[in-house]
Amino acid sequence: MAWTLAINKNWTSEQKKNLQRILNTFGFTDAEGNELAEDGYLGPKTMAAIKKLNRYQSEVQAPGSETQELQKQLNAFGFKDAAGSALKEDGIYGPKTDAASNAFENNFLDGATGGKNAAKTVQTGIYPSLPQITQKDVESVITPKAATVTDPMAGQKNPDGTWKQIAVPGAWNGSGGNSSEEQALLSKALEAQDMTRRINAGLTQGGYRETGGAQGQAADTSGLNASTGDDFMDRMLGKGKYTSTTLSEKVNAKR
Repeated sequence: MAWTLAINKNWTSEQKKNLQRILNTFGFTDAEGNELAEDGYLGPKTMAAIKKLNRYQSEVQAPGSETQELQKQLNAFGFKDAAGSALKEDGIYGPKTDAASNAFENNFLDGATGGKNAAKTVQTGIYPSLPQITQKDVESVITPKAATVTDPMAGQKNPDGTWKQIAVPGAWNGSGGNSSEEQALLSKALEAQDMTRRINAGLTQGGYRETGGAQGQAADTSGLNASTGDDFMDRMLGKGKYTSTTLSEKVNAKR
């Protein structure tokens, strides 16, 4: 069964250009032996190249006796491929046989007019061999791949989108740490530092009322002044393995 590339009327201009690029890459020229303009227009020239592609693909499956006879004649008259080698008499009409055939035609008179045939272009390029392909292969190759949007910071995030802990002493990258305990402490550190900053800036009078607390209770600020902010953080966080200085550094790094 002859192989035929089905032209899809819904192909975009970009897909048509890509098809023309494939035809040029593998040496399938127009009827006069010229490369195609990659303009996205499937006119007579591109259709002639597609016809050559169809013939090639069909004869890869089932070599043609007419093509084999042509190759024998071309070899007998000394018309070689672009590399200067005799044609393979394999019955497959590809770019090599096409170029030798064009050269042959350029050397004979037009029987109807008595003049020479219009000169065809003899391609001298050596093209890669096109493997057996399917309609699906063609569709896949000519269809532009969707752009992949990559988050440049993806490597710094956990699967749930939170930031990973960076292993740098005193730095906090926003995740709040590797454990729920550390996350809770760092959250309280932010709150405590904010209180301290506001107290030091003189924004409170007679004590500071927590705006984020569940009960809205007053914070114990007795005896606190601008020089004892770290002590306030210690009392706010409770004594433990994290000192106010360490947590303060982490919070400051975040801010």
